[in-house]
Amino acid sequence: MAAAELLSDEGYRADGRRPAELRKVRARMGVFTQADGSAYIEQGNTKALAVVYGPHEVSGGGRRGLGHAWA
Repeated sequence: MAAAELLSDEGYRADGRRPAELRKVRARMGVFTQADGSAYIEQGNTKALAVVYGPHEVSGGGRRGLGHAWA
């Protein structure tokens, strides 16, 4: 299979899937018990982890970076 070709002569992609075949998807919720919410999702070589802590009060006199001119 040449690099420019998407399918082999047998009709498979480089990773062995058929053209209409999707990668497996895995998802889990509640991955971190200490967080207020968390989730993990995986599809092929792509992996994502999301964790939520909060809401929390902003400390230190408000939001940083607003109203300041940066030199």
